[in-house]
Amino acid sequence: MGGLTASLRLAQRGWKTLWTPHAVLRHAESSTLGYVHDEPTRATIARETEAFRRRWGALVERDPYYNVNLTQRGTPFSLAFPPRNLEELRHSSTV
Repeated sequence: MGGLTASLRLAQRGWKTLWTPHAVLRHAESSTLGYVHDEPTRATIARETEAFRRRWGALVERDPYYNVNLTQRGTPFSLAFPPRNLEELRHSSTV
């Protein structure tokens, strides 16, 4: 979550995120943690996830760029029912 945390910290400082379809990024998922299925690694991931949620959860819940028709619970990118409230998200999405 280091890259995501860095992006959110930069946004707090007024920096903008630029998206381009021409960028090519390579990400070795959890490469610094090693094998993800052993207990110490799972515990580390759980601690980091909880710390991220405590620090950034309210902001991420109101992400104005995440489609309001998709759920933020359960299966990622599945349909939300009912859809989340777009107007509420727009008015509360300050970094």
